[in-house]
Amino acid sequence: MKLLLTIIILFLLNNTLSARPDIKFKHIRVQDGISQSWVKCIFQDSHGFLWFGTAEGINKYDGTTFQIYKHDPGNKYSLSNNLVNVIFEDSRGILWVGTQSGINFYNRDKDQFERYPALHSEYINDFVELNDGRIVIAHNSGLYLMDNTEALSGN
Repeated sequence: MKLLLTIIILFLLNNTLSARPDIKFKHIRVQDGISQSWVKCIFQDSHGFLWFGTAEGINKYDGTTFQIYKHDPGNKYSLSNNLVNVIFEDSRGILWVGTQSGINFYNRDKDQFERYPALHSEYINDFVELNDGRIVIAHNSGLYLMDNTEALSGN
């Protein structure tokens, strides 16, 4: 009887452990609308959009379609550079983008990027928000501490 109970328990345990949900993957390609297949960074914002940073700009994905934002030398409301290194959202919901040539933030109301004046020619590596709301920015020449409460006043 003990042997039969042990066999039943092992059988049930084996079936339980081997039962895995089907995991499905979809390969997203340039033909699907992303600007480039080489993706440097990925971020999901508080609105549910996925943002992909590439060497050809930043791509906003709503699960169906892509919207691509690129550098345009004649448009001050475009990215400062197409090579996107890092995407970050602060506690106020502002989306920040670090590029090879400076910092940009996304103006959701106007659906455009604006350039942050500090560090405009620096290679931006990372953003971290401190508990007090200030943001530490890592760039190619060191660290920069931005007071987030006043960062976009007047914009």
